[in-house]
Amino acid sequence: MTVTLIHRQTIFLMQISIVDSFHVISDITRRLNTYLNSVKRKYIGKERKALKEKNLFNNTNFKSLKKSKELRILNNFSYFLLRNQDNLDYRLEQNYDKILHYTANDYDREKEFMLLDPNFIIY
Repeated sequence: MTVTLIHRQTIFLMQISIVDSFHVISDITRRLNTYLNSVKRKYIGKERKALKEKNLFNNTNFKSLKKSKELRILNNFSYFLLRNQDNLDYRLEQNYDKILHYTANDYDREKEFMLLDPNFIIY
């Protein structure tokens, strides 16, 4: 094994690393998804803890609970992290949103999403 490593170092003395846009974008997307999943796990942990306390209080043994508003927002509005703000359709007219359960426009949806974690920042 050490012979192979020494052999590679002698062959590639003047190596240059090349980066293409596809791999940069895929790495950024992968890291964003990893962070988004960690935020989701935080809210899932809170839900499980609340379910456990509710089961103890009511003397029940429920296994699942309806998804919280925060998890529904994280699952459905993650495109606010990836899209360019110039490409978002900010209209003032409001439509009923089945996820938020009230009338909202893209401003409201983006605000709800960005408030879920302090590291979600709008520039």
